[in-house]
Amino acid sequence: MQLSARRTRGFTLLELGVVLGVSAVLAAALLPDIVEASRTKMAERAAEQVESIRDAARAYFVQSAGSVGGSIPPNTWPGQRSSLLCNLNPSTDPISLLVGQGLLPGRPDHPWSNEGSTYSVSLRTPPLNGGTGCILQLTTDIPVALANGFVNALPQSGCNSGSTPNFCQVTGSPPVPAFPVLDPSRFTRCCVLVPKPGVGVVNGCPSPKSLVTDPITGSVSCN
Repeated sequence: MQLSARRTRGFTLLELGVVLGVSAVLAAALLPDIVEASRTKMAERAAEQVESIRDAARAYFVQSAGSVGGSIPPNTWPGQRSSLLCNLNPSTDPISLLVGQGLLPGRPDHPWSNEGSTYSVSLRTPPLNGGTGCILQLTTDIPVALANGFVNALPQSGCNSGSTPNFCQVTGSPPVPAFPVLDPSRFTRCCVLVPKPGVGVVNGCPSPKSLVTDPITGSVSCN
């Protein structure tokens, strides 16, 4: 009995070329969506990191209320000289202070740290008749295309833009965040305003007040 030999047929060069061509087209179509999803996740991670710093700073403020006579000035933000002065001790790094107090597990690794972006802590005085003392401001730089995603993920945050070019302007001390703005063609400055625990804030003013600009003099106040 003679067994018939069976020949296994492989792909021809033409068939392989067709498969590779289709794969390339699919990859080119899906790659922008994959990249965009990854960048969106990075913006959300930055918002989460700012949120963790915010929560740690609030916890620090609450803890400081009971530190009368201790090493931490009572009723102060991390690094604030005293409750009567709306400025930071220049020799103190507020984020390192939060880590040292066990309120942060470590310094957050910024998603765009390889491009120079970091997190800055400043103190901001409410305009004119705000009357609630210092507001903590956490500032960072976010790619322009992802700024809306950052703001949507983080309440009471905003970015410098055409309608709010000075949203992240600091009127306390230091007068500006300690790091320079990254490439303005790609990044914008974003921040979150953190009022004292129990106090709300709207555009730099304690709620229910809001920022009002006099149409004649151009002066700004909280009313």
